[in-house]
Amino acid sequence: MPPMALLPAIIIKSAILAVAAAMAAKHFGKVSLVGILLAILAYQVVGTGIEWAMTQNFLVAVQDFRIGLPGMLIQLVGGYFVLRALSKV
Repeated sequence: MPPMALLPAIIIKSAILAVAAAMAAKHFGKVSLVGILLAILAYQVVGTGIEWAMTQNFLVAVQDFRIGLPGMLIQLVGGYFVLRALSKV
């Protein structure tokens, strides 16, 4: 469990991801690497901005983006294959 101080930022980023993913799905209408990439970038960029506003420290806010690159790649590739498999069911 993350520290209580981080939970608002995590919840905000999760909500942004849900909205961005829904918008990408509506726009593309099919499973698309570009759509998934745009959703990931949207929640990271907007979430970083909100986290920066919350912490008043740019380096702390950008740290999530820098450290999270491997996780974002896993989201992109893994998400694509999971969504493709689910679309065939």
